[in-house]
Amino acid sequence: MFRNSKLVGFGKRWEDVRSKVGGVDSDPKLREIDDQGVLFGSTDEVVGGAKSEIKVLGRQVDTHVAKNWKGHDVLDIPDWTLKKNDAWVQAGIKNRQKFYLSSPTKGNMIQTSGPFKGQPTIFSRELNMLKDAGYVRSGDYFVPPSR
Repeated sequence: MFRNSKLVGFGKRWEDVRSKVGGVDSDPKLREIDDQGVLFGSTDEVVGGAKSEIKVLGRQVDTHVAKNWKGHDVLDIPDWTLKKNDAWVQAGIKNRQKFYLSSPTKGNMIQTSGPFKGQPTIFSRELNMLKDAGYVRSGDYFVPPSR
């Protein structure tokens, strides 16, 4: 989750946007996500309007390792939903953030058990969002397209 929640809304102070956003969860750790699933963002360095944090993607067991890495953003909220996850990824795309892949793609793209066996994983869904936005893989990172 986000380490510093002083600023939200792409550099706006929480106090400045609180009255404009209805239904925001009262838990300070969740202030970044409103009831519509819209993510506002974290407050690590903002450079030229874009976040400097690197968003971490992968299977939950793998992303957990990066939770305390400086400059890395791991979505870890108690009431996780697919909608909130998608909004978090889309916010990173909108901010042209880099994404770090904490899990290998091999063996992690299709569910192998449970009720969703044979279906794409959330990790696969996230990578497709990046590819659809023009992101390019460079080692263990996806980087935004050149402008």
